[in-house]
Amino acid sequence: ASIPCIPYLLKFLRWKERMAPGEVLDISYASGDIAYILGGMLTTKVRARKDDTEVLPEKYSAELLIKINPRKFNKGEILISEANVRYFNNYLHKNLHEILLDRVLLAVDRGEKEADIIYAFIRELGAEDDISFDALKKSSYRLRKSKNIPVFRTHNRQAS
Repeated sequence: ASIPCIPYLLKFLRWKERMAPGEVLDISYASGDIAYILGGMLTTKVRARKDDTEVLPEKYSAELLIKINPRKFNKGEILISEANVRYFNNYLHKNLHEILLDRVLLAVDRGEKEADIIYAFIRELGAEDDISFDALKKSSYRLRKSKNIPVFRTHNRQAS
């Protein structure tokens, strides 16, 4: 089977799961957190909220190939819906930004620049053509703000 994904999120998934391009993600046994969430979602153990829209936008242009348990498929226990696809992509999005935030916080504590870490992360994912620096920077800022983590301009100032 396959699941539509946003291209940079698919690259993140492949990076996190250490998968080669074109490699199939086997969710018949949950080896990592992404496979676990996807397996639960497709077997309706994790319920996605139903969206009003039925058609996925064009940004879901990449395909994640997955291997599923044939018995569950034959019994009708596998459900791939637009709501599930959106839920899974939202999970990947949040996971990516949590990992990026952790990297940024560690690097800033070592005296490195946030921008350098974000650029390095984009290159490491191989997503230079899929997501902009500004999009990740803004998302990182919003996540820090929602978690009440100080803005780096004031966080890095030394007492005078």
